[in-house]
Amino acid sequence: QGAERHSYQFFMGPKREEVLKDYKLETLLGFGAFTPLSKGLLQILNAFYAVIPNYGVDIIILTFLVKVVLFPFTRKSQMSMYKMQKLQPLLEQLREKYKKDKQKMGQEQMALFKKHGVNPMSGCLPIVLQLPIFYALFRTLQLSFEMRQAPFILWMQDLSQPDRMLTLNFALPFLGNDINALPIIMTAASVFQMRLMPKSTDPAAQQQQKLMKYMPIMFAFVLYHMPSGLVLYWTVSTILSIGEQLLIKRMLSKA
Repeated sequence: QGAERHSYQFFMGPKREEVLKDYKLETLLGFGAFTPLSKGLLQILNAFYAVIPNYGVDIIILTFLVKVVLFPFTRKSQMSMYKMQKLQPLLEQLREKYKKDKQKMGQEQMALFKKHGVNPMSGCLPIVLQLPIFYALFRTLQLSFEMRQAPFILWMQDLSQPDRMLTLNFALPFLGNDINALPIIMTAASVFQMRLMPKSTDPAAQQQQKLMKYMPIMFAFVLYHMPSGLVLYWTVSTILSIGEQLLIKRMLSKA
């Protein structure tokens, strides 16, 4: 039996990219499927932090920038939905005219949408575009060393943990002992945002809106125990979305 020799390398220190590079251990800093996007977001947040040393404020600035970048898509989506609302009388006529021929009715509806530049499914586009950023930021907050015990304001003293405004002596169903304020604020803002959405009489669009109506409640439970930095991003994003909707509505009224 011959002898075997094994060598191991151990690293004990912060998982910060600039530190890991010195030891050629950059692969230790992995954020999953969206690693490049997570690293990009972390670099942006660190750049903001160099000017404003508060990661909570930096996340708000990042959210604003994301909204600015996505605004053309949001505007197109919202305008399409408001146009859809104005087309309801014509759609009702088509449904009445072709109520015995569903295929022909569908063809005529698509022709009407194409003529007026309307996409019935465009309402989901801004959310879909934000999902990769949302997940990448979640992994950034969860795994990056910089976010550990990073304070924001008041009771929010660790952006990598739920905001825990109050701890109860008893547990609430699904929520536990902690009262986290940000998810509650986020849910209230989301419900208000849904109320601003234009209503549709189209069955397909109505079904979509019914599903969207339950999204604030679903997100409240999903995000309740998530890092407060992530909930801060989604809360600010929702509040900015309300402002976008009011702005676009005003632009359409003047057009």
